[in-house]
Amino acid sequence: MKKFLTYVRIGLLKLFFTFAEAIGLFALFEKYYFDTSLTARSKMGKLPVIMREKVDESYILAAPFSIRENNEVPGAVYLSDLYGTCVHKWKTVYQASNARLTRDGELYVSLIAPDRRDVSGFPGGGRTGIIQKLDWDSTVLWEYKDPKIHHDFEVLPNGNVLLIGWDKLSNEQTREVASRVTGRSSDAPLWSDVVFEVNNRGETVWEWHAKDHVDPAIDEMGQFPYRDEWTHTNSATLVEKSPFDGESAILLSMRHTGRLLMVSKRTGAVLWRSPKNMFLGQHSPSFLQNGNIMAFDNGLHRLPSSHSEVVSSRVLQVNPLTDEIVWSLDGGKSPLEKARLYSSVVCGAERLRNGNIHVSVGPAGHFFEVTPEKELVWDYINPFTAYASGIWPNNGVFLARRYHKDEIVWPETLPSPLPARPAYAQIAIQAAKDSLNQ
Repeated sequence: MKKFLTYVRIGLLKLFFTFAEAIGLFALFEKYYFDTSLTARSKMGKLPVIMREKVDESYILAAPFSIRENNEVPGAVYLSDLYGTCVHKWKTVYQASNARLTRDGELYVSLIAPDRRDVSGFPGGGRTGIIQKLDWDSTVLWEYKDPKIHHDFEVLPNGNVLLIGWDKLSNEQTREVASRVTGRSSDAPLWSDVVFEVNNRGETVWEWHAKDHVDPAIDEMGQFPYRDEWTHTNSATLVEKSPFDGESAILLSMRHTGRLLMVSKRTGAVLWRSPKNMFLGQHSPSFLQNGNIMAFDNGLHRLPSSHSEVVSSRVLQVNPLTDEIVWSLDGGKSPLEKARLYSSVVCGAERLRNGNIHVSVGPAGHFFEVTPEKELVWDYINPFTAYASGIWPNNGVFLARRYHKDEIVWPETLPSPLPARPAYAQIAIQAAKDSLNQ
């Protein structure tokens, strides 16, 4: 009898330790499954949503692409919640570079056309070539093709589309621009940009040529390795009321001159340009409701002020009336913190409905949100990838955009952008619990 009771005690102890071990393993599993960057999609080692009460309840719109010799590959645009669960997907015939939603949930998207550079003759950086309007089911409703268009676009309040295209300089203009640039061995004509507006019939109803308004003596071409473009405009956005004359204007980002420009839509005159070296290699400016201008300053080719300084990208807000920097975000004090924000190409920043700032570090597929006080409330790695990898990481994007849950009349009911717990976490927890009950 004593031997029997001893066996029972041993059995109960084994059962207890087995159960305790299972609970411990589950706790360990939950900690590392949900708190690591590979599965939780965060660079901070935790779930993407860090402060639920401060994060903007908006979806993420992102179009991953890879840089390839052969661009005859399909693409996709993803709408996801703040944990990385896809709530809708559009399929595209070619890789998508940029995407924007309209109020009624239709998608405008720029596609990387498979046209070869040696055939078109246009520079290659930021090339797209096709703009499409898609319905909720990816049906093409409208299309505009032009081999000269590149980089970003904007859908205007009147339904027209604002585009950027390459524009060749004359030999005389090329000599004037190139005379101020050291190290350019070629005498081939340089490219500038034309910003133009097309209607739904594909007709150009307004255009602005940089070569007619930009001053080579002021807007000097930077020391970029590719010396075939003077301005390299990568963004054009409408300012409905300029702070200078109260009329409509266009805010431009000219990467190769390191300048933001605001130009009058009526006269074409340059109303404002950012101070020299305030921005270098910048992207994605926006005009804020408070009258300031915000942009992602890549900081490309910026020289450190001392041997100990680490050059970083940064997000700046500038008062165009005073040229004063009124807000900045540079990633932090340490080299590692600064490196986390740095990117020599693409990227962007936008102000969200709740006043926070959303930042896209494009090549890394890294998106995050900070409060005006620079408190990190959301930190995310894009889990969606392009068709295949190339020299560009296949989860990289040109720019990710955020859309508030109430900003769009969604064609169908969508899950919340801020669910109580992400779907993949619920599945993993339930699987772990089921294993304990077996």
